[in-house]
Amino acid sequence: MPTDGLACFVAGSFGRFFRLGLVAVTLLVSAVEGRAATPTPTTPTRVLTPFWRNRPVLGFALKGGNGVAPVPEYLLATATPTAPDFAYNARPFGTEVLWADNLFVVRPLGGWNPATLLGEQLEYGTGSTAADLCFKNQDGSLGYRWDLLAPRLSPYSNIGYTGGALTYVLDNTPWALPTTGTLDAAGDYGQSSPPANLN
Repeated sequence: MPTDGLACFVAGSFGRFFRLGLVAVTLLVSAVEGRAATPTPTTPTRVLTPFWRNRPVLGFALKGGNGVAPVPEYLLATATPTAPDFAYNARPFGTEVLWADNLFVVRPLGGWNPATLLGEQLEYGTGSTAADLCFKNQDGSLGYRWDLLAPRLSPYSNIGYTGGALTYVLDNTPWALPTTGTLDAAGDYGQSSPPANLN
């Protein structure tokens, strides 16, 4: 009987050690395979550009410098108890459109709703399309008020927003261009019909 008990003990111990060894080998092989399958770090193919540093500036308010303001002192402070964790990275001008390196210039050609008396439209009055860069002469030919464009863009070009920093959004065409270009065709933001020669 004692001999049988000893044989069972030895067989049981051997079985436990064998199973532990098998588990250890399996874990070791898995670790080696996992290490081999791990990809090596590579150089990123693209750089994240700060797309969030774009702001719209709106048609009827362009001439007044929509969004242009001095950078508040509290954003620039770095050595005060109330200083932000990261100082604001101001552009090298006295004023700017805050948090923006690039601007979307919306409706610079006019086509605004003449019933909305805001900004530059106040100069022309209700029902007037005199804010449009393009107008129709009595003979049906088109004329242009190029002198309106510079005052709308200069508040931004004078503080460094030029070239690629400006994207023009031409969603309203002047009232003289569409076939149905009557004041009754105004959408919420102004003239909403396409040009008559758009095919």
